[in-house]
Amino acid sequence: MNKKDNFNKKYLLAILFGLLLLTSIVTGLYEKQVQSLALNLNGEDLGLVKNEKIIEDAIDRANKAIQENNPNVYYKPNFSATKSYGAYKSLLSEKDLADLIMEKSDLYTNAWIVTIGGESVAALYDRDELLDAISSFKQSFIGESKRIIKSIDFMSNVSISFGEINTSLLMDQNEFYEFLTASISETKVSHYKADNLSAYKDYEDLYVKRDPKSFDVFIKDQVEEKISLPASTIFIYDETLNMGETFVEREGEDGVLLRKSENEYINNNIIKSNVLNEKLISYPTSTIVHVGDRALTLKPEFQMPTFGVITSGYGPRFDGFHRGIDIAGPFGSDIKAAAPGKVTFAGYMGSYGYVVFVEHTNGYETRYAHMLRINAYKGQSVNTGDVLGEMGSSGNSTGAHLHFEILKDGDLLDPETQL
Repeated sequence: MNKKDNFNKKYLLAILFGLLLLTSIVTGLYEKQVQSLALNLNGEDLGLVKNEKIIEDAIDRANKAIQENNPNVYYKPNFSATKSYGAYKSLLSEKDLADLIMEKSDLYTNAWIVTIGGESVAALYDRDELLDAISSFKQSFIGESKRIIKSIDFMSNVSISFGEINTSLLMDQNEFYEFLTASISETKVSHYKADNLSAYKDYEDLYVKRDPKSFDVFIKDQVEEKISLPASTIFIYDETLNMGETFVEREGEDGVLLRKSENEYINNNIIKSNVLNEKLISYPTSTIVHVGDRALTLKPEFQMPTFGVITSGYGPRFDGFHRGIDIAGPFGSDIKAAAPGKVTFAGYMGSYGYVVFVEHTNGYETRYAHMLRINAYKGQSVNTGDVLGEMGSSGNSTGAHLHFEILKDGDLLDPETQL
């Protein structure tokens, strides 16, 4: 064998040795890579673990640690795990994973759960304490009154069940009561108005604002109560007395009305009242006071402002105090000034409808209400019998009539005593 053959042989042996060495290195590196599980918790990557047993043991380890202080709670991490490969040194140990569970996982427990509208919002360990808090909350809207409660319940769908719950919703009895109270703080209900209640299609129309998770309480009751009908005061200006002198001819007494009604409320706001019956126990009587006025001789000579029949007099009525007299007549009848004076108002004014005010001498004033149309204007001087307008039924009126008032220094007088 020559030198050239020896060189080739040594060259081939060197190449073969290199390949064997490379194979050994690659094999060694592969042996240090293992199939593992990549863990993700609530969207956060935690790392790699060798197998599922490490996960189970880590959860047991975390639960044993937390239950040393509270045996009723536990961790229930919802891992997502995908197969992966990693080196031994990059794998999480059981202790490492247990520490991560305690740091990043929610605690759970078994308790009595309160659900509103299908969503769990609170939980208590003691069912009796939970029910007592709900009962006290509802009772807070009833108070100590003697009314008969026909029904009381939450407006939303509220249910109670026992089960697993996140400990962030756990409360004690006082915290739960405060939670109920706070839930209705933003609920606003419009004021009850009997004249427009029929316009509401349902109770939701009454709300200004309401959270579906609020524990609003709907109550129906029946009430029997005594309504006081306050006595009024009638002043009679007496020319036999000096200015400033007075004497009481009769002391008035309040009347009493017995009323039974059914009512509906949201929380403590009344939304509907239906009167079942009323019984008048006694009519109110007016206090009659004579007021000295030597200048009474200067009183204008008042005349009837229109032709017709007096259908309602001055003084207390079933629906309150009537400020003047009502004179019924045909639509379009002339309404005339009862005495000379000056028009101080001519226009539309709320329940008066179309109305004219006339100022007379010595502090007297007359008012003519519910007109069909007005024929006078503010600032106009009028004489007795001048036409101020036509009889109608504008404002708070149920038929053609004139509502006529006489005042002295701002105090109402009975027109029938002045005509």
